[in-house]
Amino acid sequence: MFVAFEPDEKKEGAFDLLCDLFREPLVRKQKIEVPGALPFYEISAKAYRGRCPWEAVENAAGALRTRMLLPPGIVPPEESGLLPFSPSVFCERLLFNTAVHSIEKMRLDPCRVSVTLFDENAYLVDLVQSLVPLAFQIRVVTACVAAYETLGEYLLEKFGISLVVSARSDDSVLSSTFIISAPGKNVPLVFPGILFTNRKERMMNAVVMTGEDFELPQKYAPLLPEKIDPLTFAGALYELCGADDLGKLRYKNTAAI
Repeated sequence: MFVAFEPDEKKEGAFDLLCDLFREPLVRKQKIEVPGALPFYEISAKAYRGRCPWEAVENAAGALRTRMLLPPGIVPPEESGLLPFSPSVFCERLLFNTAVHSIEKMRLDPCRVSVTLFDENAYLVDLVQSLVPLAFQIRVVTACVAAYETLGEYLLEKFGISLVVSARSDDSVLSSTFIISAPGKNVPLVFPGILFTNRKERMMNAVVMTGEDFELPQKYAPLLPEKIDPLTFAGALYELCGADDLGKLRYKNTAAI
């Protein structure tokens, strides 16, 4: 679960400031049900004595104070225990699904395609099989080699394809047609193919592709709190509320850096 925060940006008048001398901060907490997943909470707070009552917001958030969704430009004080949530697993899955879709649209001869996936924490094990019809060789660079062992055995038995898994990158990835790496780390600078990444930086030789135009499914769109980024909201639903169907989404478009 998580908390989405919405400050009341209406300026206090003289009467409001006077009333603040005799009342506690006005903070409202509401539970929002999510179809097929855990609920989340919305907290709204009016300005109190000319500023946001962060201490009251933190108290209302309780154990979820480290899982906050905040509008752009809203930054809690450093001394508070409020921490913004930033999705990671969700963004890696979005990129992977987008890359697979893009490769499919290219209609290349699979016998001439090699794909290397950088999946440090094995977040994408359940998705890798979607690469099988698209490439004759699939490499995975991961710190969680054991997590891919069962998948490797299955792919070999079912499709006769050997999944090459290693704990670190080496020069063999240079022969890849495509590399998929969300953080873009450890990709050789001289890689000459197409790199799908969330890191928007150019490389010496590679064509760098990133995802664009994320759209929240209609199922969840009515739940989106005002001023909260849709991608961050979807990531929180997936990672913190168990909305697993969101892990199959992709960006609407790709763009070259």
